[in-house]
Parts: sequence; structure tokens; C-alpha cells
Amino acid sequence: MREDQKDEIEELKKRLQTVHDNMITSRSLYEEQQKLHQNLIERWNSRYDNQQKRVQAVIDIAELKRKSLYESLIKYKDNNRFSLENLLHYTPQA
Repeated sequence: MREDQKDEIEELKKRLQTVHDNMITSRSLYEEQQKLHQNLIERWNSRYDNQQKRVQAVIDIAELKRKSLYESLIKYKDNNRFSLENLLHYTPQA
């Protein structure tokens, strides 16, 4: 075998080893992501699995609604119909 062929074979072996190492790394990353994904699925599926979690979800929703209402009222604070006195004396019409 000629010297240039030996060099080419060595170069190909190095490239093959590099590709192999990259495949191992990719596989490890894939498996890690798969575990994280499975963990997220389990967390998602168990988000309402007990009363405390359900109550906390209701509290979170109520807080978001309250904040949204407050922000809406702030936008209209200069509007007389949203004054505190008008809101306190509001009577719904039938």
C-alpha cells in the first residue's frame, strides 16, 4: 500500500471516530431531553390531582382576574362613572 493511501485511511478513521463520538453525544442529549419531556408530561398530568392543587389553581385564576379588573379600572380612573363613590352606590338595573 502506498503512503498516500495509508494517510487517507488514517484520515478516514479519524473522521469516522469523530462522527461516532458525535452520535454518542447526540444520543445522550436526546435521552436527556426525553427524560425532561416525560417529567413535564407527568407534572402536567398531575397538576390537579389533589384538592390543594385545585384550590391553588382557583386562587391563581382569581388573582389574575382581580389584577385585570384593577388595570381596566385604572385606565378609566378619570372617567366619572368608575369613581369609587359611583361604584359604591351602584345598583344593578333589572
